[in-house]
Amino acid sequence: MKTDLSLKQFICTLTFALLQLTYATSLSEISQKELLMPPPPSVQAKNYIIIDAETGAVIAEKNAHTQISPASLTKLMTSYVIFHALSQNHVSLEDDVYISTQAWKTEGSRMFLSEHSKVNLEKLLKGVIVTSANDASVALSEHYAGSEESFYAIMNRMAQNFGLKNTQFSSSTGLDKKNHYSSAADIAKLSSRIIQDFPEYFHWFQEEEVKHADITQSNRNQLMLKHDDIDGLKTGYTKQAGYCLATTAKRGNTRLIIVTANSPSAQARDRDTLALLNYAFRFFETTLVYPKDTQITTQKVYKGVLKEAHLTTHKPLWVTIPKGTTEQLLIDVEATKLIAPLDASTPSAQLVTKINNQVIATAPLYPHTTIQESTGIHRLIDQLKLMVGL
Repeated sequence: MKTDLSLKQFICTLTFALLQLTYATSLSEISQKELLMPPPPSVQAKNYIIIDAETGAVIAEKNAHTQISPASLTKLMTSYVIFHALSQNHVSLEDDVYISTQAWKTEGSRMFLSEHSKVNLEKLLKGVIVTSANDASVALSEHYAGSEESFYAIMNRMAQNFGLKNTQFSSSTGLDKKNHYSSAADIAKLSSRIIQDFPEYFHWFQEEEVKHADITQSNRNQLMLKHDDIDGLKTGYTKQAGYCLATTAKRGNTRLIIVTANSPSAQARDRDTLALLNYAFRFFETTLVYPKDTQITTQKVYKGVLKEAHLTTHKPLWVTIPKGTTEQLLIDVEATKLIAPLDASTPSAQLVTKINNQVIATAPLYPHTTIQESTGIHRLIDQLKLMVGL
């Protein structure tokens, strides 16, 4: 791997986006134009996206930001909200959840809950995840937020926090409803958050069945039986949404998330997902560039009690690249002159990763320690150096 650490002038906009590894373009576009790799397979789904769960890299996409009816993919956010509530001790897996008339009579896929009964929260949550139970979704939303309407208001706040720009919820179940929409890209980002934020619950997405009231229902994501690498997430269908699926699979260092939407049938949905999955695993890989807390470069600090700062990574730097291009990676450090005070928690520069002169990813660099502003003659000398451009 070639490394170019020449310092360039760059005005860093220190926004939330800079705090995360970001990808500049679809990797499949670079691959087709620069590396003579094949395009993604042609699929029947009207909307799809393939991302790397670790890096967020977009490997390929089609109409991924177009608003869609998310159907039961909605329940990914329903589950996330309950996971978060569990983490905050607002609810417990041992809670007995009251089944209201509204929950009991909810249409569509169900656990066949009895009206006015009480059911364990963990069982209901597994019912939502494994068998896409609408009655369980409504029961959980009422238990946590008091009403389904209050619950999807929380869902929408979560969506805003995650930067889901084409998403609005007006249901906890995903049944077709006015002002209820999302996009393939937003669903993929949400799926990634579940995997990263709540690994302790993620394994529930691959449980084979859920049993309640002497009724055993199998996991609706049957692709897990057809592909050894697939271990979640969620299926969906309504007349308006068509057949859709958010799925994830891991091979080696690479975990993929694929969202397909508006497929004409469950069989077409599964074929589309497998074709996109095989394409991404065949032609792309996730590789570690720098471990956590790696010192990348040292820069002069003006007006500081320390005269230089070691710029480091805070997180491991993984990148998703076309297979066989590791030796083509170039890494630049882009930074302005560093002027104290500097905060160790605020980025002062960024790494820019390129292949064939195309930017594929950026990641922030931080001072190794907080550096206070100097006083007296040293500060004055540095001020004069800045004025004359030294």
